[in-house]
Amino acid sequence: MLVTFHDAASVELAEAIDFYNSQASELGDSLGAEVYDIVAGIAENPAAGFVVRPGVHRRLLARFPYSVLYKASEGRLRVLAVMHHRRAPEYWADRE
Repeated sequence: MLVTFHDAASVELAEAIDFYNSQASELGDSLGAEVYDIVAGIAENPAAGFVVRPGVHRRLLARFPYSVLYKASEGRLRVLAVMHHRRAPEYWADRE
């Protein structure tokens, strides 16, 4: 499955990694690894996530207060957001 990240989702992930690395050595790297593990699992079974709107799913991270929001269709997976749980819930809604 082809996996792509929306540009804004890539920025969100990079900023979160930087923040957590500034808090504790390698903590941000752990966040990044968990996101990529979640994305790999989504690629194997895209329908497993919680449906937040038609065509858009969400998977929660286990260790960090983040969710991965994504669309999957026809062998493609598009990560729309790496959303902190304190963000406004629909801030990413205009992303494709």
